[in-house]
Amino acid sequence: MEAGHQEGSLENARSAVLLVLSARFNSVSPELSARVNQIADISMLSQLLQQASVSSSVAEFEALLPSEELGE
Repeated sequence: MEAGHQEGSLENARSAVLLVLSARFNSVSPELSARVNQIADISMLSQLLQQASVSSSVAEFEALLPSEELGE
């Protein structure tokens, strides 16, 4: 039960990050979406949500993402 709750929280956090990016920059590339969806750290997603709301560009936001090999 706990694992399902944690996965639900991760999905909600990922969706929130992508929703803010989409609202601010009109679209999110499939590559960026995939990178966000690989993040399994709720505190990292929380930080990214804050950064998504203040980043001046998608490139600035992407620079904050963990490298792909650390995303799992």
